[in-house]
Amino acid sequence: MKKPSPYLTFVGAIPFVACAFLLMIDVITVPMLGSVVDILSAYGLMIGSFMAGAHWGNHLSLTEDNEWGVKLPIYSNVIALGLWLGFFDLVSQ
Repeated sequence: MKKPSPYLTFVGAIPFVACAFLLMIDVITVPMLGSVVDILSAYGLMIGSFMAGAHWGNHLSLTEDNEWGVKLPIYSNVIALGLWLGFFDLVSQ
């Protein structure tokens, strides 16, 4: 059976492409969903948090003598916290 990751990658990119297209044709809001910019930023935050979590999960399979066994969980937390702080900063403006 083929791995689903390429398909999930393409499906996960659909909201980014759709929001970019909507912004390109000057659609500001989507009924029942709200502002296109808010949709795009919330979805980007969700994907970024997921990717940071994937880095965290990768460190679990590394041996103790591997330098990335210590770096990956630290980097993933820094990335996740940076994303959330940046998101809250944008929302508060």
